[in-house]
Amino acid sequence: MFALHDVVGILLREYETDLARNLRPIEATRAVMRGKDIEEQLRVVLELLINFQMPGSLAVRVSRDVKAKGLLRDTGRLQDAGTARATLAGVRFGEKKAALVAKAFGDIDRAGSVIRWLEQVRTGESLIGKGAPKVRSNLLKQAGYLDEAPVDLHVKRFVRRVARIDLSGDSRGERELKVLCSKQLTGLSYREYDLGVSPGVLDKLIRIHCSPDSDEFGVPYRGICGDSPRCDVCPARGPCPKYA
Repeated sequence: MFALHDVVGILLREYETDLARNLRPIEATRAVMRGKDIEEQLRVVLELLINFQMPGSLAVRVSRDVKAKGLLRDTGRLQDAGTARATLAGVRFGEKKAALVAKAFGDIDRAGSVIRWLEQVRTGESLIGKGAPKVRSNLLKQAGYLDEAPVDLHVKRFVRRVARIDLSGDSRGERELKVLCSKQLTGLSYREYDLGVSPGVLDKLIRIHCSPDSDEFGVPYRGICGDSPRCDVCPARGPCPKYA
């Protein structure tokens, strides 16, 4: 049996409540994306496109303000790059994010619906933006596609320590993570999710275990397998190669 399989199995049991809480917003967003409230779907897309390099709570507030101003009643307003830039003035990396938003809203218009656009993003038919693989994979994950996950510092470090594999830091790393999950985690389940095909669930689990920050509900993550690992308090230290 693989060490990764054993470690993840222990963490799934240890953090069952935390994982359920952190998956709840994703599952709620998935329901929105499959519903009929187009304005709310566009608000969520806006939120997810602008939330990199800024607190998620701020991205939510900005997107709600934009919705309240009536700019999300259709895709037309924010397709204009100038309007998008003015709307996101003051947001960190606002000009870059405005370009992503204008392109995405144009692509959604051409696709005919947000859900069709998401499927096109998933297959690569529609691109989020040049050099933005983490924005793409995080958007898909947060929209309910838990077979997608960005490879961030926490994921890279955890996989290197537990599976002894160095994931690439670009889109190749996302493919490598999917292969790793398929080979070593297939059959390991959390509720209806098979970890073999759900790297997005693994991503959430790793964040709970590793990050020194707090989740969107204000509950602190455990910060155990971070920059300076605290192996002495890790519930999965037994099968972990890092501890051995």
